[in-house]
Amino acid sequence: MILSDSKILKNKNALKLLELIKNNSEISRADLDKKTELTPASITKIVQKLINEEIVVELGLGDSTGGRPPKILKLNSKAGNFISIYLASDYIELVLYDLGVKRIYEDKHDIWIRTKNKIIDDIVAMIERAIETSRVKVLGIGIAVNGLVDTKSGISVYSPHYKWNNVNLVKILEEKFNIKVYVENDVRAMAMGEKSYGIAKKSENFVVINIENGVGSALYLNNQIYRGTHFGAGEFGHIPIEDNEQRCSCGKKGCLETLVNNQNLEDKYFNLTEKNLKAWEIYEEYNKGNKIAVQLVENIAVVLAKGLVPLVNILNPDLIIIVGDINRAQDKLYKIIIKELKNRTFGNLSDSLNIVSSSFGKESANKGAVSFLMENILK
Repeated sequence: MILSDSKILKNKNALKLLELIKNNSEISRADLDKKTELTPASITKIVQKLINEEIVVELGLGDSTGGRPPKILKLNSKAGNFISIYLASDYIELVLYDLGVKRIYEDKHDIWIRTKNKIIDDIVAMIERAIETSRVKVLGIGIAVNGLVDTKSGISVYSPHYKWNNVNLVKILEEKFNIKVYVENDVRAMAMGEKSYGIAKKSENFVVINIENGVGSALYLNNQIYRGTHFGAGEFGHIPIEDNEQRCSCGKKGCLETLVNNQNLEDKYFNLTEKNLKAWEIYEEYNKGNKIAVQLVENIAVVLAKGLVPLVNILNPDLIIIVGDINRAQDKLYKIIIKELKNRTFGNLSDSLNIVSSSFGKESANKGAVSFLMENILK
């Protein structure tokens, strides 16, 4: 069975039912009836077609609330697998998932040579290993990449960390493997991962911020991803901070990213202590009360709050999800950010705002890439 060739999946109602089945570990036709506006007859017809296509399977009988016990429906995880690739600032991570988004295999490659051809070669080699590992057909490849991404054409428009422009990843990889490919910005993929499988399931307005050697964000507004006119919405790391003259990876001066990214924290800690620690270790030192770590980390909290003020004032989200080593500083760092926001934002806009850690860490990008891929394949 090849999902992209299945006529039934071009039916919007089928997509709606399939999404409900995917997001619920146990669901019956009666449950689908309660969660949609479709008639029972339509649900029965569509579900039977999905079963005939081997996309959905019946597990058996569920608990009865009176009358015949319902038949439980579930995605057929043996129908095929998905490859998800996260092109982070300094590494590439591949995860092979089954149809139920369960991890089967993973591969990680640190980036040392930052040329387009070398990075593409690394991606291709990782995909080849994943295909060899998969015991069933690979149905699609989802890619989450840092920087500006044109999702309609599959082009990585600009990646400051890879120093490339207008790289058509979809064309390159589809021609190589003859498999459906979908490309999205990495932090938007994280947002979709949190919405589909994580802490943002019930939120309609939230922001995701990813802090590593770069800083990115994604906006999920009115229950959908917001990309902007030129796919640039959410470039939180490039908000200018007053009196900041450091040059950013984007080539401009003053970006918030230069003050809060992991490399900056590591460099400042070394300059003050002559000790080489990774960012996650410095955040651990912060938890232990190390005075220099406290000074540096709390300064990051204040800078983040300054950057978040316009986002909170303009967008009024109910949730901000943080991804990165900074989460090792735990809730006390978030309390500093919230306190600063209360002192700086308009009215009571920050009163009901929650700042939380990501459900999956960096893997939220991989999960989100798969979610986007499934949505794209099943259109």
